[in-house]
Amino acid sequence: MLHLSRRATATNECLDAVRLAQDPARLHEASAAKLVSAAAACAKTLERVSEATEHVERRASAFHVIDRARRLLRRELQRREPHKGH
Repeated sequence: MLHLSRRATATNECLDAVRLAQDPARLHEASAAKLVSAAAACAKTLERVSEATEHVERRASAFHVIDRARRLLRRELQRREPHKGH
């Protein structure tokens, strides 16, 4: 039962991360810690999706959505970094 609870928690964290990445206002307002946590949730889920044994089309679709969210989160974190050398 604990295994199912952990999987549900991880799934919810990933869904929250995807929703955050898809909402430009929330993405811009989120703390750096929240963005890092969301990116980590995406990375963990991408690993699980890549190891899944279900249909390739479903895996590819999930991988695309999660990877896009991860890239948006990373881009926002990079935007916030001070430019080096200026």
